[in-house]
Amino acid sequence: HGVGHGLQLWDLDRREVRTVLDEIPGGEAVELLVFSPDDKTLVSADTRGRILLWDVARLLEVRREPDSK
Repeated sequence: HGVGHGLQLWDLDRREVRTVLDEIPGGEAVELLVFSPDDKTLVSADTRGRILLWDVARLLEVRREPDSK
């Protein structure tokens, strides 16, 4: 669920917000969210074509394409 420039990740079993990823770099709208088959990585893509990979367990950005860090 989008919140300003962040995302809320929900635990659907408990029906509660697990965490909020406060800042999605670049400030663009997120158009796509996909979990990896093993549910360990979340991929987000924004309106400018930027793709971010998130470590779900640690809730950290682990990679950005194109790499602009």
